[in-house]
Amino acid sequence: AATTYRGRVLLSTKLVPNNRAPVRKEVQAKLSFKRKVLGKNVAAKIRAQAYVLSACVFSGVELPESNSVGASNKFHIQIACGRFESGTKDQKAEHGTCDWYDLVTTAQEDMNYPEDVDQIPDIFVYLYRGKNPISFVRYTAREIMFNEAGEYVGFPDKPKPKWITFKEDKAIDLLNDGTFPGTVLIALAFGNRDDWTGDMEAWRSAVESKEPMMYELRTHIYQARELPDADMGGGGIDPYFKVNFCGQHEDKATEVVKNNNNPLIYQTSRFEKVTAPTKIELIPQVNVQLWDYDFGPSDDYIGLFFHSITEDEVIKPTKEADGTYSVPPPKEPKWYNIFCEEEGDSEGKVLASFQLVQLENPGIVLKEPDPIKPEFRKAAIEVLCIGVRNMVPYNFLPIQLPSVRFAVDGVETLITMEKDEEGNPQEKKSLRPVSFSRDTDVSKQPNPPNANFLERIVIDCELPYKSIFAPALKISCIDTRLGGFLKPEVGKM
Repeated sequence: AATTYRGRVLLSTKLVPNNRAPVRKEVQAKLSFKRKVLGKNVAAKIRAQAYVLSACVFSGVELPESNSVGASNKFHIQIACGRFESGTKDQKAEHGTCDWYDLVTTAQEDMNYPEDVDQIPDIFVYLYRGKNPISFVRYTAREIMFNEAGEYVGFPDKPKPKWITFKEDKAIDLLNDGTFPGTVLIALAFGNRDDWTGDMEAWRSAVESKEPMMYELRTHIYQARELPDADMGGGGIDPYFKVNFCGQHEDKATEVVKNNNNPLIYQTSRFEKVTAPTKIELIPQVNVQLWDYDFGPSDDYIGLFFHSITEDEVIKPTKEADGTYSVPPPKEPKWYNIFCEEEGDSEGKVLASFQLVQLENPGIVLKEPDPIKPEFRKAAIEVLCIGVRNMVPYNFLPIQLPSVRFAVDGVETLITMEKDEEGNPQEKKSLRPVSFSRDTDVSKQPNPPNANFLERIVIDCELPYKSIFAPALKISCIDTRLGGFLKPEVGKM
């Protein structure tokens, strides 16, 4: 089988019973026959009409730049339908971000295809690095011309851009394993030539002006769940995050959390002065990357997620009496799935929220963002542990004396006495990260791989008032070996 898409062939077939087959002419007694068909019956006359393929190409994020000496990091977009194609000019990427603001169209060519939409060749959008197509997206003509309700849309009066994620062309294979193949903001349309003539000027004006404005981006990262093990031997992960936006990047947007697949982070990253378009739909996506810290020469890239800024996340600051400007608290965060090249190819998710603060005057001084750590209260987690079942051998040895550990990451309230500005003693509360855990007793009844515990576990801890910030309950199985000298973790969830 081919490693990637190589094209399609349009044909018609018909299956008939053997006794109804047309008259055959025997060539040889044991060889197959060939039908005699008059040339005029080979193909029916196909009704055709004129089409146009057009795209407003705005910007790209997380484009796969090359680190090779002398390699080109100029990118352009090519759209194609059959033998007809058109492309943007080359633009140099900065930190994986590129702006084109270009209209590409096949209107200058006589693009005639069948009236039957299903007979039109597939439409491709290619991402080129230099002269090489490194990734692509493929659509059928029907997917572009009609909406989900089956209604013809053609060329809307106002282009509707959306972010499309590319797939690597495995046949060319110019990207290293795990390299994200890029995402680009494009308004793509395919329709009748008459429709294009009426809407051409609206599409042309959509790419003429970026209308830039100064902003401050605030990325609030609260916690992560179910992150994959990145260290050898299932040794967990030491996660931290990077943020990229509009060509700017922050190598360590959060601090490293040691050996934790479900870290509580509660940190805010800031890009204090960044230029982006005023139109919400044209603002580049925020790219957040997950990395694993290593003691070696380089850290390990784990995955990423994207966020498109929405209207309620664009904020005008409020001027205070002291001349500074304040920003309201962020809206409630949501969970984002982590992936490497396409959705579903990795594990883990991140709880985050975003704010894009308008800076109408470059001299505006914004107050420091308030801490995003939620309020906690004393709580208890009750667990009824029945047992384990069907435990498989670990490191080529059968399970011997298992127990189960329940743990939850939380905080502990510390109360200290400090003096205020006037020298009076004042009580101050602070939160210290801590892990609460409880273990069952060991058991090998009725047998170690299917041990019963039959215990009620209560974990006293401090948990957030809002359930969305509640940390994950981590469950692991410990096997006691060699009289207690070895206690490996043989499983977790």
